Amino acid sequence: MEHRTQCDAEKPTVIGLYGLPGCGKSTMLRSAKDRFGTQSFDFLEGSDAIADVVPGGLEAFKALPAIEKVDLREKAIFKVAKEAVAKGCVAVLAGHCSFWPAIDDTISWIFTEADASTYTHIIYLNTAAERIHEQCRSDSEKERETLSLCRLTEWQEEEKRRLREECYEHGILFSIVCSTGSKSDLEQVCRLIDDFGNQTQEANMSSIETALTAALNGRTIETMLVFDGDRTISVEDTGSMFWNQVAKLHHSADLCDALKTLFGSNLQYTYRAFEQCRILYEDTINKLGQAAYDQICDEVAMAVTILPEVHALLQLSADVEHVGALVVTCGQSRIWKKIMERVGLSGKVQVIGGGCLSDGFVVTPAVKRAVVSRLQHMHQNYVWAFGDSPLDLDMLQEADEAIVVVGDAHTRSQSVEDSLRRAVTVSGSTFRQMLVPRDVTPRLNTAEIPLVRVEDIEDDIKSRFVTHATDKAAAKLLMTPTRDARLSGPALRNAHHSVGWYLAVEYLTEVVGVEPYAIPHPKSGTTDGHQLLQEAKTLIVAIMRGGEPMALGVNDVIPKAMFKHANEATDLTDAHLKGVTTIILVDSVVNEGVTVRNFVEHIRDAQPSIRIVIIAGVIQSQSVSVNGSLRALARKHRKLHIIALRISGNKYTGSGTSDTGNRLFNTTHFDK
Repeated sequence: MEHRTQCDAEKPTVIGLYGLPGCGKSTMLRSAKDRFGTQSFDFLEGSDAIADVVPGGLEAFKALPAIEKVDLREKAIFKVAKEAVAKGCVAVLAGHCSFWPAIDDTISWIFTEADASTYTHIIYLNTAAERIHEQCRSDSEKERETLSLCRLTEWQEEEKRRLREECYEHGILFSIVCSTGSKSDLEQVCRLIDDFGNQTQEANMSSIETALTAALNGRTIETMLVFDGDRTISVEDTGSMFWNQVAKLHHSADLCDALKTLFGSNLQYTYRAFEQCRILYEDTINKLGQAAYDQICDEVAMAVTILPEVHALLQLSADVEHVGALVVTCGQSRIWKKIMERVGLSGKVQVIGGGCLSDGFVVTPAVKRAVVSRLQHMHQNYVWAFGDSPLDLDMLQEADEAIVVVGDAHTRSQSVEDSLRRAVTVSGSTFRQMLVPRDVTPRLNTAEIPLVRVEDIEDDIKSRFVTHATDKAAAKLLMTPTRDARLSGPALRNAHHSVGWYLAVEYLTEVVGVEPYAIPHPKSGTTDGHQLLQEAKTLIVAIMRGGEPMALGVNDVIPKAMFKHANEATDLTDAHLKGVTTIILVDSVVNEGVTVRNFVEHIRDAQPSIRIVIIAGVIQSQSVSVNGSLRALARKHRKLHIIALRISGNKYTGSGTSDTGNRLFNTTHFDK
């Protein structure tokens, strides 16, 4: 395998192999060297690296004062890193981080600041004290001091504790391999070395893209639902549940807080932190054994209850052909796959999670955002994102529709409020919140983040990018006067006005959403009224001439909206678009869609994030077919929706008495 290193970045990959004297480091180093060769790796003994920078070699080094030894150790590790860059390879160095002489009661910590700034990864061989004791006694090649089993155990625990602290503080990835002297130890160490030598953020994203392509499995999907896992799909946190189970097996309360300790360290929620999280899980699998790990995953999955509202949305991916669903989790993919299997959604709801080395990647907030972006731009999906915590904000902001799932105040994320407020007030992000159950306290307030019911979300998701009333009785009544050749002028304009009013009331409010606001009640006090979501930031564009009567009907429904006449796209200037969140393009007839396409392209060039809704009386069916021009426009530009009174197979290239604009304004004689 060709190994990618960080040699072209600020810091080369330098892997430390640590453990007590007699733990088997040197044997492991030689075996790994035999496995990988020396083309991509440089395998070194720490003592040789020191001897290489000291005149007189290692014996001369041992005779030096402690302060001089520190300088030479730092010089040695810097030289290892420099040579790794020069060779374009990964350095693997076996060494010591402390000593505990038999005549002394104090552990001497020799891990230097240079070590902390140079190492990118550390693997600690956690060999049983009994085995170390025996190997030290039987080692004929080296004279080793033999400590008691009690002191060896104490020393080992202190090294692991302090190394983990050093690594978390300095961004070094830290792995503990339980070494028993079997071949599986070598396999585990080699897996780690191989992963550490290859894993970069670029490689990680490439693996994510491969996993995403596999998850889609060639399906043609228009609408994709992307869910976070813990506390979005369920009340429970599967990560905490997993570590609680591990703690019970090992009778260690500290393991319950393994993730809290990690993410509470200097690593915080960085890419390196999620890499370290994956290593924590991998070390645990190595320690427990695959069978015990599988059992814990089974137990956790069985204890998780999917929120009924979310289950209904997940079920849509099985029931509605054009809808897909994807769980993108920073946690264990194995647990979430088991959960989906248990509720009958395996193979229908795909899972992307990076909890183990075998997954081949880690999932971070940036990865979640990238998944949403790739679904939009590479797979032409309209993406709904569902999340509950600060880790989900990136993907929520990227999505076409962002839903904050709000659970019980005692179990939901307590740290998201400030992040949400900044996203809404500073970044101008548009979120909606779904309360589960409906009587929980909303996030912030419903003016900043409007409420949405699961039923409304289901209706929106089921609808395609075109919403129309072709087969409804109301449409048949409304279209009759528009097709009556006897009507023209004010009577026809009134008919078009009614069509605009109806489409705004019946469909525009569903596509864009509504929000409450206070109105005076006839008796006393105030009550809740409703208006279009961000109505005052909505611009109605009447495409002249034929679109004006319908546009005025739309305006009657949303009176706070701005109104603009436009003959062509360039009539909309930056001043018209500034601060607008939704633009409604209104025309009486859309045939091949050339006019509206020009408007959409012009608006998107100026303001890529504005929601665009096209409202028309009639849309020609071929333009919205699978290969139609408007369908292609919707794939290219997100946040685009079409509302029509009816879809027709006829083409409308009118002139004279058949031209809608002429009929609306009694100018049919102009084209004679």
